[in-house]
Amino acid sequence: MAKRIRVKPGDLIAIPLEKDLVAVGIILHVSKVFKNAIMVGYYDHPFSSIEDISIEKISGEFIDTPNYTGKQLVTKGPWKLIGHSDKLLAAAKIPELAIVHTIYYKDEVVKQYPAEEAETVRKYPVLEGQGGIFVENKLRRYFRKE
Repeated sequence: MAKRIRVKPGDLIAIPLEKDLVAVGIILHVSKVFKNAIMVGYYDHPFSSIEDISIEKISGEFIDTPNYTGKQLVTKGPWKLIGHSDKLLAAAKIPELAIVHTIYYKDEVVKQYPAEEAETVRKYPVLEGQGGIFVENKLRRYFRKE
Protein backbone atom coordinates (compact mmCIF):
# COMPACT_ATOMS: atom_id res chain seq x y z
CA MET A 1 0.00 0.00 0.00
CA ALA A 2 1.32 3.41 -0.99
CA LYS A 3 2.28 5.81 1.77
CA ARG A 4 -0.25 8.63 2.17
CA ILE A 5 1.28 12.05 1.58
CA ARG A 6 0.18 14.79 3.95
CA VAL A 7 0.74 18.46 3.26
CA LYS A 8 0.94 21.36 5.68
CA PRO A 9 1.66 25.08 5.58
CA GLY A 10 5.35 25.70 4.98
CA ASP A 11 5.81 22.67 2.74
CA LEU A 12 7.81 23.47 -0.39
CA ILE A 13 6.85 21.95 -3.71
CA ALA A 14 8.61 21.52 -7.04
CA ILE A 15 6.53 22.09 -10.17
CA PRO A 16 8.16 20.57 -13.26
CA LEU A 17 7.40 22.79 -16.27
CA GLU A 18 9.80 21.72 -19.02
CA LYS A 19 12.93 19.61 -19.44
CA ASP A 20 15.19 22.25 -17.84
CA LEU A 21 12.65 24.36 -15.93
CA VAL A 22 11.23 23.71 -12.47
CA ALA A 23 9.31 26.25 -10.39
CA VAL A 24 9.05 26.23 -6.59
CA GLY A 25 5.98 26.99 -4.52
CA ILE A 26 5.12 27.06 -0.84
CA ILE A 27 1.90 25.81 0.70
CA LEU A 28 0.49 28.73 2.65
CA HIS A 29 -2.76 27.18 3.84
CA VAL A 30 -4.61 23.85 3.72
CA SER A 31 -8.31 24.63 3.52
CA LYS A 32 -10.87 23.03 5.77
CA VAL A 33 -13.69 24.86 3.94
CA PHE A 34 -12.76 24.22 0.30
CA LYS A 35 -12.44 20.46 -0.21
CA ASN A 36 -8.93 19.31 -1.18
CA ALA A 37 -7.74 22.89 -1.71
CA ILE A 38 -4.40 24.40 -0.77
CA MET A 39 -3.26 28.02 -1.08
CA VAL A 40 0.11 28.21 -2.83
CA GLY A 41 2.55 31.03 -3.51
CA TYR A 42 5.03 30.58 -6.39
CA TYR A 43 8.55 31.99 -6.05
CA ASP A 44 10.42 34.02 -8.67
CA HIS A 45 13.36 31.64 -8.76
CA PRO A 46 13.35 28.85 -11.37
CA PHE A 47 15.70 25.87 -11.24
CA SER A 48 16.96 23.58 -13.99
CA SER A 49 15.90 20.37 -12.20
CA ILE A 50 14.36 19.15 -8.96
CA GLU A 51 17.80 17.96 -7.85
CA ASP A 52 19.23 21.49 -8.33
CA ILE A 53 16.71 23.14 -6.00
CA SER A 54 18.39 24.83 -3.08
CA ILE A 55 15.96 25.94 -0.36
CA GLU A 56 18.56 28.47 0.84
CA LYS A 57 18.33 30.29 -2.52
CA ILE A 58 14.54 30.71 -2.31
CA SER A 59 13.29 34.05 -1.01
CA GLY A 60 11.46 37.17 -2.00
CA GLU A 61 8.10 37.98 -3.46
CA PHE A 62 5.74 35.64 -5.22
CA ILE A 63 5.29 36.00 -8.97
CA ASP A 64 1.55 36.58 -8.50
CA THR A 65 -1.06 36.73 -5.75
CA PRO A 66 -1.18 33.33 -4.01
CA ASN A 67 -4.39 31.42 -4.65
CA TYR A 68 -5.96 28.00 -4.33
CA THR A 69 -5.25 24.85 -6.29
CA GLY A 70 -5.89 21.15 -5.79
CA LYS A 71 -4.08 19.28 -3.05
CA GLN A 72 -3.95 16.18 -5.27
CA LEU A 73 -1.35 17.89 -7.48
CA VAL A 74 1.04 17.28 -4.57
CA THR A 75 -0.40 14.19 -2.88
CA LYS A 76 -0.91 12.19 -6.10
CA GLY A 77 1.56 13.98 -8.41
CA PRO A 78 2.91 15.48 -10.64
CA TRP A 79 4.16 18.12 -8.17
CA LYS A 80 6.68 16.93 -5.57
CA LEU A 81 7.25 17.80 -1.91
CA ILE A 82 10.88 18.91 -1.56
CA GLY A 83 11.08 20.19 2.00
CA HIS A 84 9.60 22.49 4.59
CA SER A 85 10.46 26.01 5.75
CA ASP A 86 8.86 27.77 8.69
CA LYS A 87 11.13 30.73 7.91
CA LEU A 88 9.73 31.18 4.37
CA LEU A 89 6.19 30.63 5.66
CA ALA A 90 6.63 33.34 8.30
CA ALA A 91 7.95 35.77 5.67
CA ALA A 92 5.15 35.04 3.19
CA LYS A 93 2.42 37.58 2.64
CA ILE A 94 -0.90 35.70 2.71
CA PRO A 95 -3.60 37.71 0.94
CA GLU A 96 -7.21 38.27 1.86
CA LEU A 97 -9.24 37.01 -1.12
CA ALA A 98 -12.76 37.94 -2.20
CA ILE A 99 -15.64 35.67 -3.17
CA VAL A 100 -18.54 37.75 -4.46
CA HIS A 101 -19.02 40.09 -1.48
CA THR A 102 -17.36 38.00 1.20
CA ILE A 103 -13.70 38.53 2.11
CA TYR A 104 -11.76 35.46 3.27
CA TYR A 105 -8.43 35.15 5.08
CA LYS A 106 -7.55 31.47 4.74
CA ASP A 107 -10.88 29.78 5.72
CA GLU A 108 -12.10 32.62 7.92
CA VAL A 109 -14.71 35.14 6.79
CA VAL A 110 -13.23 38.51 7.83
CA LYS A 111 -15.71 40.89 6.19
CA GLN A 112 -18.96 40.86 4.26
CA TYR A 113 -20.19 43.69 2.10
CA PRO A 114 -23.73 44.35 0.86
CA ALA A 115 -24.21 44.31 -2.92
CA GLU A 116 -24.33 48.11 -3.07
CA GLU A 117 -20.73 48.21 -1.82
CA ALA A 118 -19.39 46.07 -4.69
CA GLU A 119 -16.79 48.74 -5.53
CA THR A 120 -15.16 48.17 -2.13
CA VAL A 121 -14.80 44.45 -2.81
CA ARG A 122 -12.98 45.07 -6.10
CA LYS A 123 -9.86 46.19 -4.23
CA TYR A 124 -9.32 42.57 -3.10
CA PRO A 125 -7.84 39.89 -5.34
CA VAL A 126 -10.42 37.29 -6.34
CA LEU A 127 -10.33 33.87 -4.70
CA GLU A 128 -9.86 31.36 -7.51
CA GLY A 129 -9.56 27.63 -7.80
CA GLN A 130 -6.64 27.31 -10.22
CA GLY A 131 -6.12 23.93 -11.88
CA GLY A 132 -2.68 22.41 -12.33
CA ILE A 133 -2.47 23.01 -16.09
CA PHE A 134 -3.51 26.67 -15.61
CA VAL A 135 -0.80 27.19 -12.96
CA GLU A 136 1.88 25.40 -14.98
CA ASN A 137 1.10 27.43 -18.12
CA LYS A 138 1.12 30.68 -16.10
CA LEU A 139 4.52 29.78 -14.64
CA ARG A 140 5.92 28.83 -18.08
CA ARG A 141 4.81 32.18 -19.52
CA TYR A 142 6.25 34.06 -16.55
CA PHE A 143 9.67 32.42 -16.66
CA ARG A 144 9.89 32.74 -20.43
CA LYS A 145 8.88 36.42 -19.99
CA GLU A 146 6.18 36.12 -22.68
